[in-house]
Amino acid sequence: MSKHNENQKLPGSLARATLSFSGSGDSGDIDTFEFYDANGNELDFLEALDDLVNDLFEEAVSNDFAGYEIDGGGGGDLCFDVYHKDGKVYFVLNLDESSLYYCQREVDSAIIHNDKASIDLTSSEPLHIEVEFSGIGDSGSIDEINITRKNGGALDDEDPEWESAIEDAVYDLLEKILPGWEIDEGSCGTLVFSHPGGGAQQAVIDVDESQFTSFYEESYEQSLAPCILSCSADNFDLSLLDDLPAEVVAIIEKENRDAEAISATLANQGGAEPI
Repeated sequence: MSKHNENQKLPGSLARATLSFSGSGDSGDIDTFEFYDANGNELDFLEALDDLVNDLFEEAVSNDFAGYEIDGGGGGDLCFDVYHKDGKVYFVLNLDESSLYYCQREVDSAIIHNDKASIDLTSSEPLHIEVEFSGIGDSGSIDEINITRKNGGALDDEDPEWESAIEDAVYDLLEKILPGWEIDEGSCGTLVFSHPGGGAQQAVIDVDESQFTSFYEESYEQSLAPCILSCSADNFDLSLLDDLPAEVVAIIEKENRDAEAISATLANQGGAEPI
């Protein structure tokens, strides 16, 4: 349990706080934060709450979801209920209404190699083929197909049957390497194929150049641990807040006992007390 700045000024009617966050590519941040009174009415944001928002975020996420901003990243929605006890106000993470998720699934490159992930098409010219796809809400599609010469020049002639052959091959491949790619939050990416030309009859996928990002949350949900942050009751109308639930009191008491035991052990060993 963490203690917030005792001098933090808070609106007296604040009874619930929610925040959403996301990260990818080694960068992450809070996207939205909202505050509500005991009747469910949204409160205007106060700059004085900046530190509180960051404290709630760090306390809930840093230990349970470290690295959420790396590579494909992750995100979540956090909900805190506000209670009081013994002259202090407590922000308690509502585990039932909060969630964390990873955004990226690894694509099974072995499937790509084993199946050779190819497209049946014949060309006398070396080709570079890029296929962009996306899916969400149980619907997915190929968004764009770009076919160019490997040297970057324009094609002299494009077989009208190439596009349908590419679409069929890509839909089949996606079902193998990203099953469920169109479900819920969906997936997106770019598949890159290389054709050697010279009358060859297949374009083969370039695994290193292809990119896949999946936002299919169901397989990557992360469990949250209980999180409690306390602050001064100044500027709160405690009559608007419920008493701290017994199960939360039990968690706080256990943490206090653990902290006291650590302090006693360190004192007996001549060490410093934990900060």
